[in-house]
Amino acid sequence: MKKIILLSVAMISGTLCFAQKVQLDSTFGINGIVLTRLKGISCEAKSIALQTNGKIVITGVTKDLYGNPDSTLLLLRYDCTGALDTSFNHIGYLSIPNARGNSVAIQSDGKIVAGGCIVKHGGTYFTIFRFNENGSADTTFGIKGIKKTNFSMVNSIAIQSNGKIVAAGGTGFFEYARFNIDGSLDSSYARGGKDTILYKWRWSKVTSLLLQKDQKAVLVGSDFMYQDADLNGLNLAIARVDTNGKLDHRFNKTGKQYKDFLLGAGQFYGGLQKDGKLVVTSDFYGTLLLRYRIDGTIDSSFGINGMDTSSRAGMAPTAAAIAFQQDNKILIGGSTWKNDFLLIRYDTSGLPDTSFNHSSFASFDLNKGSNDIALTMVLQPNGKIILAGYSDSAIALIRINNTSGSIATGTLNFTVQKQKPLIFPNPIHDEAMLQYTLEKEEQISINIFDLNGRIAKKILSNQTQSAGIQKQEMNLADLKSGTYIIHISNGDGDMEVKIVKE
Repeated sequence: MKKIILLSVAMISGTLCFAQKVQLDSTFGINGIVLTRLKGISCEAKSIALQTNGKIVITGVTKDLYGNPDSTLLLLRYDCTGALDTSFNHIGYLSIPNARGNSVAIQSDGKIVAGGCIVKHGGTYFTIFRFNENGSADTTFGIKGIKKTNFSMVNSIAIQSNGKIVAAGGTGFFEYARFNIDGSLDSSYARGGKDTILYKWRWSKVTSLLLQKDQKAVLVGSDFMYQDADLNGLNLAIARVDTNGKLDHRFNKTGKQYKDFLLGAGQFYGGLQKDGKLVVTSDFYGTLLLRYRIDGTIDSSFGINGMDTSSRAGMAPTAAAIAFQQDNKILIGGSTWKNDFLLIRYDTSGLPDTSFNHSSFASFDLNKGSNDIALTMVLQPNGKIILAGYSDSAIALIRINNTSGSIATGTLNFTVQKQKPLIFPNPIHDEAMLQYTLEKEEQISINIFDLNGRIAKKILSNQTQSAGIQKQEMNLADLKSGTYIIHISNGDGDMEVKIVKE
Protein backbone atom coordinates (compact mmCIF):
# COMPACT_ATOMS: atom_id res chain seq x y z
CA MET A 1 0.00 0.00 0.00
CA LYS A 2 1.31 3.42 -0.97
CA LYS A 3 2.21 5.83 1.77
CA ILE A 4 1.03 9.35 0.87
CA ILE A 5 2.02 12.34 2.95
CA LEU A 6 -0.18 15.39 2.60
CA LEU A 7 1.71 18.66 2.31
CA SER A 8 -0.70 21.45 3.10
CA VAL A 9 0.32 24.91 1.89
CA ALA A 10 -1.36 27.44 4.16
CA MET A 11 -1.35 31.22 4.24
CA ILE A 12 -1.66 33.46 7.27
CA SER A 13 -3.82 35.90 5.35
CA GLY A 14 -6.00 35.86 2.26
CA THR A 15 -3.17 37.01 0.01
CA LEU A 16 0.56 36.69 0.39
CA CYS A 17 2.39 39.75 -0.89
CA PHE A 18 6.03 39.35 -1.88
CA ALA A 19 7.10 43.00 -2.08
CA GLN A 20 9.79 42.66 0.54
CA LYS A 21 13.36 43.77 1.10
CA VAL A 22 16.03 42.23 -1.10
CA GLN A 23 18.36 39.90 0.77
CA LEU A 24 21.69 38.31 0.00
CA ASP A 25 21.80 34.51 0.17
CA SER A 26 23.44 33.69 3.50
CA THR A 27 24.30 30.14 2.27
CA PHE A 28 26.71 31.61 -0.29
CA GLY A 29 30.19 32.68 0.77
CA ILE A 30 30.12 34.88 3.86
CA ASN A 31 26.66 36.39 4.21
CA GLY A 32 26.12 36.15 0.46
CA ILE A 33 29.48 37.62 -0.59
CA VAL A 34 32.58 35.92 -2.06
CA LEU A 35 35.87 37.81 -2.47
CA THR A 36 38.75 35.99 -4.16
CA ARG A 37 42.26 37.41 -3.96
CA LEU A 38 44.88 35.62 -6.03
CA LYS A 39 48.49 35.83 -4.81
CA GLY A 40 48.36 39.56 -4.26
CA ILE A 41 47.46 40.42 -7.86
CA SER A 42 44.59 42.69 -8.84
CA CYS A 43 41.89 41.01 -10.91
CA GLU A 44 38.26 41.19 -12.03
CA ALA A 45 35.49 38.87 -13.26
CA LYS A 46 34.41 39.57 -16.83
CA SER A 47 31.90 36.79 -17.59
CA ILE A 48 30.01 34.06 -15.74
CA ALA A 49 28.38 30.76 -16.69
CA LEU A 50 26.70 27.89 -14.85
CA GLN A 51 27.45 24.22 -15.27
CA THR A 52 24.54 21.75 -15.16
CA ASN A 53 25.74 20.56 -11.74
CA GLY A 54 25.30 24.07 -10.34
CA LYS A 55 28.99 24.98 -10.26
CA ILE A 56 29.90 28.54 -11.23
CA VAL A 57 32.56 29.31 -13.85
CA ILE A 58 34.13 32.76 -14.08
CA THR A 59 36.51 34.12 -16.67
CA GLY A 60 38.43 37.26 -15.95
CA VAL A 61 41.67 39.16 -16.23
CA THR A 62 44.39 40.62 -14.08
CA LYS A 63 44.62 44.43 -13.87
CA ASP A 64 47.56 46.81 -14.01
CA LEU A 65 48.38 49.50 -11.45
CA TYR A 66 45.84 51.82 -13.08
CA GLY A 67 42.99 49.31 -12.97
CA ASN A 68 43.06 48.50 -16.69
CA PRO A 69 42.89 44.90 -18.00
CA ASP A 70 46.36 43.38 -18.01
CA SER A 71 47.70 40.38 -19.88
CA THR A 72 46.76 37.30 -17.87
CA LEU A 73 43.59 35.31 -18.51
CA LEU A 74 41.94 33.86 -15.39
CA LEU A 75 39.46 30.99 -15.22
CA LEU A 76 37.91 30.08 -11.86
CA ARG A 77 35.31 27.58 -10.73
CA TYR A 78 33.24 27.77 -7.55
CA ASP A 79 30.94 25.20 -5.99
CA CYS A 80 27.35 26.08 -5.14
CA THR A 81 28.40 27.48 -1.74
CA GLY A 82 30.85 29.96 -3.27
CA ALA A 83 34.01 28.06 -2.33
CA LEU A 84 36.72 27.57 -4.96
CA ASP A 85 36.32 24.08 -6.45
CA THR A 86 39.66 22.31 -5.95
CA SER A 87 38.68 19.58 -8.42
CA PHE A 88 39.28 22.26 -11.06
CA ASN A 89 43.03 22.47 -11.85
CA HIS A 90 43.67 21.26 -8.26
CA ILE A 91 43.39 24.79 -6.81
CA GLY A 92 40.09 26.06 -8.20
CA TYR A 93 41.51 28.34 -10.87
CA LEU A 94 44.02 28.63 -13.69
CA SER A 95 45.88 31.45 -15.42
CA ILE A 96 47.27 31.91 -18.91
CA PRO A 97 49.87 34.64 -19.35
CA ASN A 98 49.82 36.98 -22.35
CA ALA A 99 46.10 36.47 -22.79
CA ARG A 100 42.75 37.94 -21.74
CA GLY A 101 39.38 36.32 -21.08
CA ASN A 102 36.21 38.31 -21.76
CA SER A 103 33.49 35.70 -22.17
CA VAL A 104 32.75 32.13 -21.08
CA ALA A 105 30.22 29.45 -22.08
CA ILE A 106 29.64 25.79 -21.25
CA GLN A 107 29.24 23.16 -23.96
CA SER A 108 26.61 20.43 -23.67
CA ASP A 109 29.41 17.92 -22.93
CA GLY A 110 30.62 20.06 -20.01
CA LYS A 111 33.71 21.47 -21.70
CA ILE A 112 34.41 25.13 -20.95
CA VAL A 113 34.87 27.65 -23.77
CA ALA A 114 36.39 31.08 -23.18
CA GLY A 115 36.77 33.95 -25.61
CA GLY A 116 39.26 36.79 -25.46
CA CYS A 117 42.65 37.38 -27.01
CA ILE A 118 46.29 36.42 -27.16
CA VAL A 119 48.61 39.40 -26.53
CA LYS A 120 51.73 39.30 -28.66
CA HIS A 121 54.24 41.90 -29.86
CA GLY A 122 52.06 44.73 -28.59
CA GLY A 123 48.99 43.52 -30.53
CA THR A 124 46.05 41.25 -29.77
CA TYR A 125 44.58 38.26 -31.61
CA PHE A 126 40.91 37.16 -31.65
CA THR A 127 41.14 33.91 -29.66
CA ILE A 128 39.03 30.99 -28.43
CA PHE A 129 40.22 28.74 -25.57
CA ARG A 130 38.67 25.39 -24.65
CA PHE A 131 39.17 23.42 -21.46
CA ASN A 132 38.12 20.05 -20.17
CA GLU A 133 35.85 19.96 -17.10
CA ASN A 134 38.83 19.48 -14.80
CA GLY A 135 40.52 22.64 -16.10
CA SER A 136 43.09 20.98 -18.36
CA ALA A 137 43.53 22.28 -21.91
CA ASP A 138 41.40 20.43 -24.46
CA THR A 139 44.07 19.26 -26.91
CA THR A 140 41.40 18.22 -29.46
CA PHE A 141 40.67 21.92 -30.02
CA GLY A 142 42.95 24.13 -32.13
CA ILE A 143 46.57 23.94 -30.96
CA LYS A 144 46.76 22.73 -27.36
CA GLY A 145 43.25 24.04 -26.68
CA ILE A 146 43.74 27.47 -28.28
CA LYS A 147 42.58 28.85 -31.63
CA LYS A 148 43.50 32.38 -32.68
CA THR A 149 42.73 34.41 -35.82
CA ASN A 150 44.09 37.68 -37.15
CA PHE A 151 41.12 39.67 -35.86
CA SER A 152 41.68 41.74 -32.71
CA MET A 153 39.53 40.71 -29.73
CA VAL A 154 36.66 38.40 -28.70
CA ASN A 155 34.21 40.08 -26.34
CA SER A 156 31.31 37.62 -26.44
CA ILE A 157 30.74 33.98 -27.42
CA ALA A 158 27.79 31.64 -27.84
CA ILE A 159 27.50 27.94 -28.66
CA GLN A 160 25.04 26.88 -31.34
CA SER A 161 22.80 23.85 -30.94
CA ASN A 162 25.10 21.92 -33.34
CA GLY A 163 28.10 22.60 -31.10
CA LYS A 164 29.75 25.21 -33.31
CA ILE A 165 31.12 28.28 -31.53
CA VAL A 166 30.20 31.80 -32.63
CA ALA A 167 32.38 34.64 -31.39
CA ALA A 168 32.27 38.41 -31.83
CA GLY A 169 34.17 41.49 -30.70
CA GLY A 170 36.49 43.95 -32.42
CA THR A 171 38.35 47.17 -31.73
CA GLY A 172 37.54 49.13 -34.91
CA PHE A 173 34.88 47.10 -36.69
CA PHE A 174 32.30 44.55 -35.63
CA GLU A 175 34.30 41.31 -35.92
CA TYR A 176 32.64 37.90 -35.87
CA ALA A 177 33.54 34.31 -36.69
CA ARG A 178 32.31 30.75 -36.37
CA PHE A 179 34.45 27.79 -35.34
CA ASN A 180 33.91 24.08 -35.88
CA ILE A 181 33.96 21.70 -32.94
CA ASP A 182 37.68 21.03 -33.51
CA GLY A 183 38.49 24.76 -33.44
CA SER A 184 38.95 25.27 -37.18
CA LEU A 185 37.19 28.18 -38.84
CA ASP A 186 33.91 27.13 -40.45
CA SER A 187 34.50 27.84 -44.15
CA SER A 188 30.74 27.65 -44.87
CA TYR A 189 30.17 30.72 -42.71
CA ALA A 190 30.57 34.37 -43.81
CA ARG A 191 33.81 34.80 -45.77
CA GLY A 192 35.98 31.82 -44.94
CA GLY A 193 34.53 31.58 -41.44
CA LYS A 194 34.71 35.22 -40.41
CA ASP A 195 33.76 38.74 -41.42
CA THR A 196 33.54 42.38 -40.32
CA ILE A 197 30.74 44.96 -40.28
CA LEU A 198 31.47 48.62 -40.77
CA TYR A 199 29.59 51.44 -39.04
CA LYS A 200 29.36 55.21 -39.37
CA TRP A 201 32.36 56.30 -37.31
CA ARG A 202 34.50 53.25 -38.07
CA TRP A 203 35.47 52.66 -34.46
CA SER A 204 33.06 50.00 -33.27
CA LYS A 205 33.00 46.75 -31.32
CA VAL A 206 30.55 44.01 -30.28
CA THR A 207 29.86 43.68 -26.55
CA SER A 208 26.99 41.11 -26.66
CA LEU A 209 26.49 38.18 -29.03
CA LEU A 210 23.05 36.59 -28.69
CA LEU A 211 21.67 33.51 -30.45
CA GLN A 212 18.02 33.45 -31.47
CA LYS A 213 16.08 30.17 -31.39
CA ASP A 214 16.68 29.87 -35.14
CA GLN A 215 20.45 30.21 -34.44
CA LYS A 216 20.76 33.61 -36.11
CA ALA A 217 23.30 35.78 -34.28
CA VAL A 218 22.36 39.21 -32.93
CA LEU A 219 25.36 41.47 -32.37
CA VAL A 220 24.98 44.41 -29.97
CA GLY A 221 27.71 46.95 -29.50
CA SER A 222 28.87 50.51 -29.88
CA ASP A 223 30.31 52.89 -32.44
CA PHE A 224 32.60 55.56 -31.05
CA MET A 225 31.70 59.02 -32.29
CA TYR A 226 34.40 61.69 -32.22
CA GLN A 227 34.03 65.14 -33.74
CA ASP A 228 36.02 67.14 -31.22
CA ALA A 229 36.96 67.13 -27.54
CA ASP A 230 33.47 68.32 -26.55
CA LEU A 231 31.45 66.16 -28.92
CA ASN A 232 32.22 62.49 -28.58
CA GLY A 233 30.75 59.33 -27.14
CA LEU A 234 29.40 55.87 -27.94
CA ASN A 235 26.33 55.26 -30.09
CA LEU A 236 24.30 52.08 -30.32
CA ALA A 237 25.08 49.67 -33.17
CA ILE A 238 23.21 46.39 -33.80
CA ALA A 239 23.43 43.75 -36.52
CA ARG A 240 21.77 40.41 -37.19
CA VAL A 241 23.65 37.71 -39.02
CA ASP A 242 21.97 34.75 -40.72
CA THR A 243 23.09 31.16 -40.12
CA ASN A 244 25.35 31.45 -43.18
CA GLY A 245 27.19 34.42 -41.68
CA LYS A 246 25.69 37.04 -43.98
CA LEU A 247 23.75 40.11 -42.84
CA ASP A 248 20.06 39.24 -42.44
CA HIS A 249 18.16 41.86 -44.45
CA ARG A 250 14.90 40.90 -42.76
CA PHE A 251 16.27 42.81 -39.79
CA ASN A 252 15.54 46.51 -40.32
CA LYS A 253 15.79 45.87 -44.10
CA THR A 254 19.59 46.23 -43.99
CA GLY A 255 20.64 43.71 -41.35
CA LYS A 256 21.81 46.62 -39.19
CA GLN A 257 20.33 49.12 -36.74
CA TYR A 258 21.95 52.31 -35.48
CA LYS A 259 20.93 54.95 -32.97
CA ASP A 260 22.67 58.26 -32.32
CA PHE A 261 22.62 59.58 -28.75
CA LEU A 262 23.71 63.19 -29.32
CA LEU A 263 26.66 63.41 -26.91
CA GLY A 264 26.81 59.63 -26.84
CA ALA A 265 26.01 56.94 -24.30
CA GLY A 266 28.13 54.34 -22.54
CA GLN A 267 28.75 50.74 -23.54
CA PHE A 268 25.70 48.78 -24.71
CA TYR A 269 24.64 45.29 -23.66
CA GLY A 270 21.77 43.18 -24.99
CA GLY A 271 19.52 40.29 -24.06
CA LEU A 272 16.84 38.32 -25.90
CA GLN A 273 13.38 37.81 -24.42
CA LYS A 274 11.58 34.49 -24.79
CA ASP A 275 9.52 36.00 -27.62
CA GLY A 276 12.68 36.99 -29.50
CA LYS A 277 12.51 40.72 -28.84
CA LEU A 278 15.83 42.39 -28.15
CA VAL A 279 16.34 44.48 -25.00
CA VAL A 280 19.37 46.77 -24.86
CA THR A 281 20.75 48.61 -21.84
CA SER A 282 23.47 51.20 -21.22
CA ASP A 283 24.53 53.81 -18.65
CA PHE A 284 22.90 56.82 -20.27
CA TYR A 285 21.31 59.54 -18.09
CA GLY A 286 20.64 57.00 -15.34
CA THR A 287 19.91 53.75 -17.09
CA LEU A 288 19.00 53.44 -20.74
CA LEU A 289 16.66 50.63 -21.75
CA LEU A 290 15.34 50.02 -25.27
CA ARG A 291 13.45 47.19 -26.92
CA TYR A 292 13.42 46.15 -30.57
CA ARG A 293 10.98 43.87 -32.36
CA ILE A 294 12.20 40.77 -34.17
CA ASP A 295 12.17 42.72 -37.45
CA GLY A 296 14.68 45.22 -36.00
CA THR A 297 12.30 48.15 -35.51
CA ILE A 298 11.89 49.92 -32.18
CA ASP A 299 9.06 48.55 -29.99
CA SER A 300 7.04 51.68 -29.19
CA SER A 301 4.89 49.78 -26.66
CA PHE A 302 7.94 49.50 -24.39
CA GLY A 303 8.65 52.21 -21.82
CA ILE A 304 7.94 55.56 -23.44
CA ASN A 305 8.12 55.22 -27.23
CA GLY A 306 10.34 52.16 -26.93
CA MET A 307 12.73 53.52 -24.31
CA ASP A 308 13.18 54.10 -20.58
CA THR A 309 15.79 56.53 -19.25
CA SER A 310 14.69 56.62 -15.61
CA SER A 311 17.11 57.87 -12.99
CA ARG A 312 17.63 55.74 -9.87
CA ALA A 313 17.50 58.08 -6.87
CA GLY A 314 20.60 59.95 -8.02
CA MET A 315 22.60 56.74 -8.27
CA ALA A 316 23.85 57.50 -11.82
CA PRO A 317 24.11 53.74 -12.41
CA THR A 318 26.47 52.01 -14.81
CA ALA A 319 24.71 49.07 -16.47
CA ALA A 320 26.83 46.07 -17.40
CA ALA A 321 24.54 43.03 -17.68
CA ILE A 322 20.97 42.08 -18.50
CA ALA A 323 18.87 38.99 -17.70
CA PHE A 324 15.23 37.91 -17.63
CA GLN A 325 13.22 36.25 -14.89
CA GLN A 326 10.85 33.37 -15.64
CA ASP A 327 7.97 35.87 -15.47
CA ASN A 328 9.76 37.95 -18.18
CA LYS A 329 10.62 40.83 -15.86
CA ILE A 330 13.93 42.45 -16.75
CA LEU A 331 16.97 42.54 -14.47
CA ILE A 332 19.81 45.00 -15.00
CA GLY A 333 23.09 44.49 -13.16
CA GLY A 334 25.69 47.18 -12.71
CA SER A 335 27.07 49.69 -10.23
CA THR A 336 26.14 52.96 -8.56
CA TRP A 337 28.13 56.19 -8.68
CA LYS A 338 29.30 55.31 -5.17
CA ASN A 339 30.79 52.12 -6.65
CA ASP A 340 28.42 49.62 -5.05
CA PHE A 341 26.93 46.59 -6.84
CA LEU A 342 23.48 47.46 -8.19
CA LEU A 343 20.46 45.43 -9.32
CA ILE A 344 17.45 47.06 -11.01
CA ARG A 345 14.19 45.41 -12.07
CA TYR A 346 11.75 46.51 -14.75
CA ASP A 347 8.32 45.12 -15.49
CA THR A 348 7.52 43.61 -18.87
CA SER A 349 6.30 46.97 -20.19
CA GLY A 350 9.72 48.57 -19.64
CA LEU A 351 8.84 50.62 -16.57
CA PRO A 352 10.61 50.44 -13.19
CA ASP A 353 9.09 47.65 -11.06
CA THR A 354 8.49 49.31 -7.70
CA SER A 355 7.37 46.01 -6.16
CA PHE A 356 11.07 45.10 -6.23
CA ASN A 357 12.65 46.14 -2.93
CA HIS A 358 9.92 48.84 -2.68
CA SER A 359 11.89 50.99 -5.13
CA SER A 360 12.77 48.96 -8.28
CA PHE A 361 16.46 48.70 -7.29
CA ALA A 362 18.85 47.43 -4.62
CA SER A 363 22.49 48.31 -4.02
CA PHE A 364 25.16 46.31 -2.21
CA ASP A 365 28.28 47.66 -0.48
CA LEU A 366 30.54 44.60 -0.30
CA ASN A 367 33.10 46.04 2.04
CA LYS A 368 32.85 49.46 3.65
CA GLY A 369 34.74 51.99 1.55
CA SER A 370 35.59 49.46 -1.17
CA ASN A 371 35.36 50.08 -4.91
CA ASP A 372 32.71 47.53 -5.96
CA ILE A 373 31.94 47.20 -9.68
CA ALA A 374 29.60 44.52 -11.11
CA LEU A 375 30.39 43.46 -14.69
CA THR A 376 28.40 40.28 -15.30
CA MET A 377 25.31 38.44 -14.06
CA VAL A 378 23.59 35.05 -14.31
CA LEU A 379 20.32 33.57 -13.01
CA GLN A 380 20.32 30.12 -11.46
CA PRO A 381 17.48 27.70 -12.37
CA ASN A 382 15.90 28.36 -8.95
CA GLY A 383 15.77 32.09 -9.71
CA LYS A 384 18.63 33.20 -7.48
CA ILE A 385 20.82 35.90 -9.01
CA ILE A 386 24.62 36.00 -9.09
CA LEU A 387 26.37 39.30 -9.78
CA ALA A 388 30.13 39.28 -10.33
CA GLY A 389 32.88 41.81 -10.96
CA TYR A 390 35.47 43.14 -8.56
CA SER A 391 35.88 44.72 -5.16
CA ASP A 392 39.12 46.73 -5.07
CA SER A 393 41.73 44.15 -6.13
CA ALA A 394 39.58 41.01 -5.57
CA ILE A 395 37.22 39.11 -7.83
CA ALA A 396 33.80 39.60 -6.23
CA LEU A 397 30.56 37.61 -6.41
CA ILE A 398 27.27 38.01 -4.58
CA ARG A 399 24.20 35.78 -4.66
CA ILE A 400 20.78 37.31 -4.14
CA ASN A 401 17.71 35.40 -3.06
CA ASN A 402 14.91 35.43 -5.59
CA THR A 403 12.16 33.57 -3.77
CA SER A 404 9.30 34.48 -1.47
CA GLY A 405 10.61 36.39 1.52
CA SER A 406 13.39 38.03 -0.48
CA ILE A 407 13.05 39.30 -4.02
CA ALA A 408 9.46 39.87 -5.06
CA THR A 409 7.97 38.54 -8.25
CA GLY A 410 4.42 39.62 -7.52
CA THR A 411 1.52 38.25 -5.52
CA LEU A 412 0.38 34.62 -5.35
CA ASN A 413 -3.17 34.40 -4.01
CA PHE A 414 -4.11 31.41 -1.85
CA THR A 415 -7.08 31.43 0.52
CA VAL A 416 -6.70 30.95 4.26
CA GLN A 417 -6.41 27.39 5.49
CA LYS A 418 -6.93 26.27 9.05
CA GLN A 419 -4.35 23.48 9.22
CA LYS A 420 -0.80 24.23 10.20
CA PRO A 421 1.67 24.26 7.28
CA LEU A 422 3.80 21.12 7.07
CA ILE A 423 7.11 22.47 5.79
CA PHE A 424 9.91 20.34 7.26
CA PRO A 425 10.99 17.94 8.54
CA ASN A 426 8.58 15.96 6.42
CA PRO A 427 10.19 12.70 5.22
CA ILE A 428 8.71 11.30 1.99
CA HIS A 429 9.40 7.71 0.98
CA ASP A 430 7.66 7.33 -2.36
CA GLU A 431 4.70 9.59 -3.05
CA ALA A 432 3.28 12.81 -1.66
CA MET A 433 0.34 15.03 -2.27
CA LEU A 434 0.59 18.81 -2.38
CA GLN A 435 -2.62 20.59 -1.43
CA TYR A 436 -3.33 24.28 -1.88
CA THR A 437 -6.30 26.52 -2.49
CA LEU A 438 -6.48 29.03 -5.31
CA GLU A 439 -8.46 32.22 -4.86
CA LYS A 440 -8.99 32.50 -8.62
CA GLU A 441 -8.14 30.67 -11.83
CA GLU A 442 -4.37 30.58 -12.28
CA GLN A 443 -1.68 29.09 -14.48
CA ILE A 444 0.42 27.05 -12.07
CA SER A 445 3.93 25.66 -12.44
CA ILE A 446 5.46 23.32 -9.87
CA ASN A 447 9.11 22.28 -9.90
CA ILE A 448 11.29 20.50 -7.38
CA PHE A 449 14.83 21.85 -6.92
CA ASP A 450 17.79 20.32 -5.16
CA LEU A 451 19.87 22.48 -2.82
CA ASN A 452 22.31 23.32 -5.63
CA GLY A 453 19.53 25.11 -7.48
CA ARG A 454 19.12 22.43 -10.17
CA ILE A 455 15.68 21.25 -11.26
CA ALA A 456 15.34 17.71 -9.92
CA LYS A 457 11.80 17.10 -11.16
CA LYS A 458 9.13 18.99 -13.08
CA ILE A 459 5.60 18.47 -11.76
CA LEU A 460 3.49 21.05 -13.64
CA SER A 461 4.25 23.57 -16.36
CA ASN A 462 1.83 26.49 -16.82
CA GLN A 463 -1.23 24.33 -16.18
CA THR A 464 -4.51 26.22 -15.89
CA GLN A 465 -6.26 25.43 -12.61
CA SER A 466 -9.61 26.70 -11.43
CA ALA A 467 -10.37 28.46 -8.14
CA GLY A 468 -10.70 26.18 -5.13
CA ILE A 469 -8.82 23.32 -3.48
CA GLN A 470 -6.13 21.68 -5.59
CA LYS A 471 -4.54 18.31 -4.83
CA GLN A 472 -1.41 17.40 -6.75
CA GLU A 473 -0.02 13.89 -6.40
CA MET A 474 3.75 13.69 -6.78
CA ASN A 475 5.73 10.51 -7.35
CA LEU A 476 9.20 11.11 -5.94
CA ALA A 477 10.51 7.55 -6.16
CA ASP A 478 13.15 8.58 -8.69
CA LEU A 479 14.67 11.22 -6.40
CA LYS A 480 17.69 10.39 -4.28
CA SER A 481 17.47 10.78 -0.53
CA GLY A 482 18.00 14.33 0.60
CA THR A 483 16.44 17.75 1.08
CA TYR A 484 14.56 19.44 -1.76
CA ILE A 485 12.58 22.60 -2.39
CA ILE A 486 9.12 22.55 -3.98
CA HIS A 487 8.76 25.77 -5.97
CA ILE A 488 5.20 26.83 -6.81
CA SER A 489 4.58 29.71 -9.21
CA ASN A 490 1.64 31.34 -10.94
CA GLY A 491 3.83 33.41 -13.29
CA ASP A 492 3.46 36.55 -11.18
CA GLY A 493 4.39 35.18 -7.77
CA ASP A 494 6.00 32.19 -6.15
CA MET A 495 6.54 30.38 -2.87
CA GLU A 496 8.64 27.48 -1.65
CA VAL A 497 8.13 24.45 0.56
CA LYS A 498 11.08 22.44 1.90
CA ILE A 499 10.74 18.65 1.92
CA VAL A 500 12.92 15.69 2.91
CA LYS A 501 13.08 12.59 0.70
CA GLU A 502 13.97 9.37 2.49
